[in-house]
Amino acid sequence: MVGGDCATFAPDPEPAPDEPEEPQIPAVITLADIASFVPTSPSVSTEPDGIAAKNMPMNSIAGSEAHTVAGDLFGLPVAVTFTPAGFRQDWGDGTVTESGTGGASWSALGQAEYTPTATSHAYAQKGTYALTITAQYTAVVDFGPYGTRPVDGIVSAPGASREIRVVEVHTALVQSDCTENPAAAGCPA
Repeated sequence: MVGGDCATFAPDPEPAPDEPEEPQIPAVITLADIASFVPTSPSVSTEPDGIAAKNMPMNSIAGSEAHTVAGDLFGLPVAVTFTPAGFRQDWGDGTVTESGTGGASWSALGQAEYTPTATSHAYAQKGTYALTITAQYTAVVDFGPYGTRPVDGIVSAPGASREIRVVEVHTALVQSDCTENPAAAGCPA
């Protein structure tokens, strides 16, 4: 200090806080991106329960619901919502079918037992088969404050299996004359 003049020193200004960078989320989310998110397997039941008559329709019923799986994707916490879109039935005898729904019981459909449904199958040979039903889902990833993105493609859940024993049925009671109506209930097809 010289001659009574005071020098003042201003502290360095606080640096401005860095604005968080917007995360780099791809415009298209692929099945490979969400491979670690596994949807729930469907429930599986059959009519009759675990048994089928050779050459007669056996009805399958699969159930699944929309559900959400949490995890991390691209370094962000996310929630992946899976919504049922269809079902794939591998009947275990070389036949594979697909349906838009999991099916319903004969009574819920208003149908007689052993009549064809959208989710039924008639086995041509006696034996034991593994029926495997796979649920197919659409998926949407929720990135929280950064929005949602649909997943490109259909996600398949691990298949649920059910053992089916196919037997040959011989019956003496018939609904009508099998000569006149070979497709009548109880008539050999």
